[in-house]
Amino acid sequence: MKIKLTSIIAYTIISIIIALGLVYTNRPRIFVLFSIFHILGVVVIFYYFNWLKLNEKNLLKQPLFIASIIIPLEMFILYGLWAWKGHSLDFTSEGFNQFLDISKLPLLILASSVPLASIVNNIHRTTQTENQIEKTQKQINLVIEKNKTDSYYSHLKSYADIFKTLPAFKISRLNKNDGSTEYIELSVVHPYTLYKNIFKSSSIDNGYSTTVEDGFIKKTKHLYNKINKSLTSKNTTHDIQLSNLQLIESHIIELCRLLGIDYKYQEHLFLIIFENPKHNIESITISYSDEKQLKQMLWGLRNILIELYILIDEDPNIFLASKNTGNVIPDYALYFENLFTHILPISNEMRM
Repeated sequence: MKIKLTSIIAYTIISIIIALGLVYTNRPRIFVLFSIFHILGVVVIFYYFNWLKLNEKNLLKQPLFIASIIIPLEMFILYGLWAWKGHSLDFTSEGFNQFLDISKLPLLILASSVPLASIVNNIHRTTQTENQIEKTQKQINLVIEKNKTDSYYSHLKSYADIFKTLPAFKISRLNKNDGSTEYIELSVVHPYTLYKNIFKSSSIDNGYSTTVEDGFIKKTKHLYNKINKSLTSKNTTHDIQLSNLQLIESHIIELCRLLGIDYKYQEHLFLIIFENPKHNIESITISYSDEKQLKQMLWGLRNILIELYILIDEDPNIFLASKNTGNVIPDYALYFENLFTHILPISNEMRM
């Protein structure tokens, strides 16, 4: 800033010295051209220093406002020297009248500072108003962003707490150490994951959204229907039962991930004897030691899906439908009929 001030002051002083030289050497034409180029030079300097733009600071700190007063005053004095040259001071009414008569042009130049300063002042006021509006808008935007963030976290926490109330269920598991049966409880332990799966449109930037993700609904229904289709009659071949059981297990794992349930995988190795002339033996690995565990798992997942759909205002009828419409999971889970009789172990080896 000091360099800029030094530059403009040096330019002004040099210009005044040159102008005075032209006055006292009586070169009016060169003086007029010089005064015009002097003002143009000031404009160029102001443009180079970026002083033609006004900011929100005090008006007296605006170089353009100061120039609107100083330059007319400077031109008034320089043009006045031409008008006053050859005249002496006369503090009489006649002398004052003569002063006004010979100083019409210099006084007109000096008077131009009033409208120039007024124009700069009005522009400065407009700039301040725009800046204030911009600051206000920024504050409003900050409030809006904060409200979006607050609403998002409030919605997230509210639903996360609700999801924790979804029904838990128990499944029996074989204790590999002593062969006894124990029970583990499964529930929604990742409610925030479930929230993000259901309300994908919700975010910190956009705030919360009550729109349920259509993909989540389609996916859960699709997996549920796939499990139903895999629960075919028990009067099927070993290969079909084995394929169906593996499909059911993969669909259960995917459902658990969608619902935020920790899938407690427990590896069991079964040796299956196929009924053929050679009595071939094949080994398979599944997560359930018996079919009862599978039924418990399906019943528990169904109950969670029903309650979840009710919470998010979706129709749970697909899970409440009867066996005649293809919903065989309830009957399969509640009654003693086993569908995977060919895969029940003849020899059971636990991989420890």
